[in-house]
Amino acid sequence: MTETYSFGKMIKQIGILAILLLSLNWLSDYRDSVEPKKTSIQVYNSTEDTIVAYLTLNDNGDDWKCDVNGIFGIKSKNKLQGAFRMLPKQKMVYTPNLPIAGNISFLHPPLNCPFPAPTLYEFTLNNYLTTSKAQETIDISCVFGVTTLGSISLIGGGTWNSGQNDTIRIVKNDSLYKNTGLKGVYPYGCTTCTGRQGMLDCENKKKYENVNTKSICNVQRDASKSGGIVRITYISNLKQ
Repeated sequence: MTETYSFGKMIKQIGILAILLLSLNWLSDYRDSVEPKKTSIQVYNSTEDTIVAYLTLNDNGDDWKCDVNGIFGIKSKNKLQGAFRMLPKQKMVYTPNLPIAGNISFLHPPLNCPFPAPTLYEFTLNNYLTTSKAQETIDISCVFGVTTLGSISLIGGGTWNSGQNDTIRIVKNDSLYKNTGLKGVYPYGCTTCTGRQGMLDCENKKKYENVNTKSICNVQRDASKSGGIVRITYISNLKQ
């Protein structure tokens, strides 16, 4: 009787454990189906040169990632901005555990004047819990000039669009006066894509580029469709 009872008890315990494991797996699958996957940021130096890149974050509050330290190996006294060195053909990736917004610039930190100011590769990612109908967004800002050629590739996760019933997989800026009409790119002097509201004039400015006829400068997707990789690629330096 004792041996039979012990064996039966063991079988019962195994059954309970199996049910618990199945429940945990179901909860994990349910959580994954409800919570969007994280979008990773990848920075790629496509050249044969060693370069310096800068990460600058927006200060959006405690619910956002507002400290660059540790990202891409950055060590900085300024929590919102730091530099990191990239070897030829090197790729560096970071997956934030909080919503994140900011930009990458190459060779120089962001500034507005003098002309030309560094080209900015901007992003807002993993912000699905920050507000209703939140959107992940990316763009390339040449508002204060063009110093580099680069691209932003959109790999995996939900599809991206420019607000024109289209699908965007990559955006790339061009040299000065060649960015009007390019989806995902703010041309020189075009602060709102279709206008110049709030544009800060630099003393040594050049004639501004033509504004766009449609708002195509922001590329976005529903933040609940996050996941995959946003790859920011340095292509070359431009001398003006």
